[in-house]
Parts: sequence; C-alpha cells; structure tokens
Amino acid sequence: MGQPDLNPKTAAPITRRPAPKYLQIILGCLLGTIILLFIIGIVIGVKSEMPVATTPQVKTEKAAKPKPAAIVKETPTIMANDLLYEYFQNEVAADAKYKGQTVIIWGLVTDIGLDVFDDAYVIVGGNEDVVGIRCSFSDKEKGDISKLARGQMVNVRGKVSGKLWNLLLLECKIQTP
Repeated sequence: MGQPDLNPKTAAPITRRPAPKYLQIILGCLLGTIILLFIIGIVIGVKSEMPVATTPQVKTEKAAKPKPAAIVKETPTIMANDLLYEYFQNEVAADAKYKGQTVIIWGLVTDIGLDVFDDAYVIVGGNEDVVGIRCSFSDKEKGDISKLARGQMVNVRGKVSGKLWNLLLLECKIQTP
C-alpha cells in the first residue's frame, strides 16, 4: 500500500459533485413560495390603500325632509379566539356575518412586528397550532403598539377583511377599556 499523493502539483484535482436533483427542486419550490408570498403582500398592501371611488352628489332645490333619529349601531365585541373559531368552522358563513364590519376583539397578544412595507401589526389570539387575527395599524398608532408586549390582554377595534393566512383586521386602533 502506497502513501496518498499529497503534492498539490501532482495530485488528482478534487471535483465537486452537483447538488442532488431533489435538493434543487426543494430550493426552487422554497424560492417560488417566498416570491409568491411577497407578491400577495404587495397586492394586499396596495388594495388596502386604494381610494374608494365616490359619485358626485347633485344638489336639489327641494325642501329637506326631516331625518329620522339616527340609529346607533353598537360595535360588536367578540373574543379573538371565538371569532377565529367561527372562521375555522365555516369561513363562508363567517365572512357573510363579519366581512366589512367593524368589530372590537379582545385577547392575548401573540406577536408584534412590522411587515415588508414597514407597517405595524399585532397578532391577537391563536396559539402554536392556530394562526391568530392580524391587526394592521396606521403609522399614527405605532406609539400605542410600542407599549404592548406578548402575552398582554388587548382590545382592538378594526374592520374585518376576511381570511388569507391569518384572519385580517384593517384600520385598527387599540381600545382602552
């Protein structure tokens, strides 16, 4: 048995094996998923910031009719995990009941952060197995959010936008009891 040739000038060159095909497929799928999530985030961000078109109102010279007394509609208050449960049981029925409605949710803060557009959000409710309610806030609300901590009980008022990955609440404000 001879000694291996350790001389770099005469030794056989070391060649790298290409990555296995399944590893290339996994990395490609992972990259594609990240790009898709980024695009979805852009679409949601742009969609939530689009102005709503209004039709111009025409003034008429008719005498104004007396308006009936305003009906005060109380904002529904619901525990965050109860709202999540309704969406888990039947997303279609929950959307018909809540989508576009302003609600006040209460529950434990499970996450606080900034999204890819530097917009602040708080996740309320949920646990390791169930995603929570993602509450999106304007820049004016960052001061209130900076005072929150994970595990803290919070009341949040916002408009239900439906479920994507999390249940989404837009135009949120922290409510004081």
